[in-house]
Amino acid sequence: MTRRHGFTLIELLIATALLTIVAVYLLQTLTVNHRAYVVIDQVSESQQTMRAIATLIERDIRHAGMLVPQNAAVCGVDNANAPDILYVTDADAIDPQ
Repeated sequence: MTRRHGFTLIELLIATALLTIVAVYLLQTLTVNHRAYVVIDQVSESQQTMRAIATLIERDIRHAGMLVPQNAAVCGVDNANAPDILYVTDADAIDPQ
């Protein structure tokens, strides 16, 4: 009996099926990760844009004299089980010296 070297057709089909299953799983994982990255990137960009817009609006309103100066006195109470309280005066901050 002579022995041939190589793979049988069944072995090749099984290896191809396993490789296909692994490739499909990897492709699905990469697709989900890419979608999550795109969503997080969009949210991050939106937040940065909103911060920039808020800063511009605040600056314009301050220049128009509608808000207290940036060095105005601000006092806040950080309540754990109730809404926080923020006090802002119309006067400049009081210098204790």
